Amino acid sequence: MLVDNRKPDVVGLTVRYPWATGIARDATSTVDGIEYAIDGGPWRLISVVDGIYDSTAEAFRIALPADLARGGHTLAVRARDAGGNLGVRQVRFVR
Repeated sequence: MLVDNRKPDVVGLTVRYPWATGIARDATSTVDGIEYAIDGGPWRLISVVDGIYDSTAEAFRIALPADLARGGHTLAVRARDAGGNLGVRQVRFVR
């Protein structure tokens, strides 16, 4: 039985409004969920680029809201692996 206590990483998180991109990866377990939140708002599920959560590394692309106010914002992305571990990355951006 594999014991996985290591959280997944969110790497390469980049915002070029209206898009955000990155990769969620884990050393031992498959990534089975990625969500994002803007400015502490509700978490929203992200679809991965290849359409299915089935790998230890999953690329994602987020279409940010068109009605986002001008100014500074914080994008948080959290990834969950098959072991239930969560990893979070945040980035500040200006619209």
